[in-house]
Amino acid sequence: MKKIFLTLILAVLLFQISEARNHRSASIEFFFGSLSAHGEWIELDRDVVVWRPNRVHYNWIPYSVGRWAWTNHGWYWDSYEPFGWATYHYGRWFYEDYYGWVWLPDYEWGPSWVEWRYNDNYVGWSPLPPYARFKSHSGIHFSIQWNSPYHHWRFVNYNNFCNANVHNYYISDRDGYSVFQKTKYRTNYYSRNGRIVNGGIDRQFVERRGGSRIAQRELQITNDRNNSNGRSRDVNGALRVYRPSEMELNSGNNIDMSKVKKSSTRTSLKTDKIVQRDESAGSPTIRDNSKSKSSARILPSTPTKSATDRNVNSERSTKQTKNESRKTEVRKTEVSKSSSAKNSDVTFNASQKSKIKTDTRTNSAEKVETNSTAKHRSVKDKLAKKKVVKPMSSKSSGAKSTSSKNHK
Repeated sequence: MKKIFLTLILAVLLFQISEARNHRSASIEFFFGSLSAHGEWIELDRDVVVWRPNRVHYNWIPYSVGRWAWTNHGWYWDSYEPFGWATYHYGRWFYEDYYGWVWLPDYEWGPSWVEWRYNDNYVGWSPLPPYARFKSHSGIHFSIQWNSPYHHWRFVNYNNFCNANVHNYYISDRDGYSVFQKTKYRTNYYSRNGRIVNGGIDRQFVERRGGSRIAQRELQITNDRNNSNGRSRDVNGALRVYRPSEMELNSGNNIDMSKVKKSSTRTSLKTDKIVQRDESAGSPTIRDNSKSKSSARILPSTPTKSATDRNVNSERSTKQTKNESRKTEVRKTEVSKSSSAKNSDVTFNASQKSKIKTDTRTNSAEKVETNSTAKHRSVKDKLAKKKVVKPMSSKSSGAKSTSSKNHK
């Protein structure tokens, strides 16, 4: 009975996870068909296809042709470009060394995806890279150590921040570095009532520094693209914004890979650090680029890893385990060698010390023996001298006197 109950619970959980993935996912096919007229698709690396806009200025930067509006989703970027409905609300931007600014699609919608800098005089923003992920309880996190260079930022005075022609008031590149150095960094993303909010720089602070009130505008979401061609419209003080439906996002046709340009150079994008959200775990994962080139998908309909990926990962883990065991054995061998060398040194030192002590004792004994021998010889010599002297005493004199008498 317990097994049946646990099986039912597991089936329900798997169904909910599958539904969550299908609800939040978007396919590359939809973006491919919608944006092909405004740029080109490039395969930078295996399983990494990006989009690059055409007919833009040579020093163009994303989030530069449009305006900022304070809404119920926080700071919303209202783009004037025909591709803005997709590229400023889904995915991330990256400056590729060879191709310039390229856009990597993703399936999570937001009012804008930028990072902020500010001080008392200026406010600036720069596109978030593919290494940035959003978590509902803690905001933006990066998979690498990241710092956007100063020339990727747009700075304006506060009184021009919400201007409809804000692109006419950007600080020049010549002064951009000085402003960049004098500003503080900030990201302020959070979730509220199921919506992603870009809090950015506090609206009241912007109002005080700019000297004018900023009204909040409601976003009216519509999936009728033909009504606005992807551009927002002012409707009674609100912004009518095009946002494709879940059905549209998953209704694209297969990609014609003949229309995808293959990169002939090595990309500066760290493809192994691209963040892809995993709805099942509630936390991001790093994109695995071990798939075959024929798949050529950026946004899989289900963000689970295939059996091939699991096999590749298991092989990698096995290799890593073998390498680690080899390294451990080498370290053990080195440690044993070093310990034996130390022991031999200690033994050698001990033997040397004992030998020195023995030699010292031997030398002292020899010295003692020599001294005693010398003393013994001196005593013998004295005794010998005494023996030679004794016969010349009384007995010898008596003998002489007797002999002399007899002679007479």
